[in-house]
Amino acid sequence: MTCVKRYRPASGCACYIHCSLGSSTTVRHPTMAYHVEPYDPKLLKAKGSDGVTSTCQEFIAIMEGLTADLDDVRAGCCMVQQAKGMSMKQMDVDLEKKFSAIYQDSYPVRFHQMVLVEGGLVIRWCMKLMKLFIKKKLAQRIVLCSSKDDLYTTYGYRREHLPSVFGGTYEGSVEDFVRASLERRKVSVEKVQIQPSRHAVGKIDA
Repeated sequence: MTCVKRYRPASGCACYIHCSLGSSTTVRHPTMAYHVEPYDPKLLKAKGSDGVTSTCQEFIAIMEGLTADLDDVRAGCCMVQQAKGMSMKQMDVDLEKKFSAIYQDSYPVRFHQMVLVEGGLVIRWCMKLMKLFIKKKLAQRIVLCSSKDDLYTTYGYRREHLPSVFGGTYEGSVEDFVRASLERRKVSVEKVQIQPSRHAVGKIDA
């Protein structure tokens, strides 16, 4: 089990990544968990295109870690968001459209489940807005979770697989997770490569 701790990307969002059992299933789903309350899109936009570009690059690096081998790709990843304290200042439609274009249309990642924890009325309003530009199939995989305990009692997550902001207990580093995942991908790619034919290939005379 790879566990990782919080880091501060360009977006300001506190992000965690780990592998966990998700959604009450025995299939392992690589899971990204993050705390959205520190995120301020105005500060990100103030950095200009560099800030947005850096955030997109960080997101892609994380998705690289979430799709290390064919088992991860088939199972699909989970996203768990601590939305407590979220307000309208965290919602920027222009940025959300840009970011959603990455995980919907640009990168080959499949989301098994997105869980929004303790979001309240604001997150419900934001979800109605986001459904205007995210695909219906993805929208159907979004779950509103009213309490941290429901993550464990209803959705099958484990406390040792989630950080303290979710009432969990694990620690680690994102960088170590991505590095280890890329090493695992290297091994996976080698296993599925087609080996050169052992038969000699030469010109056949008519």
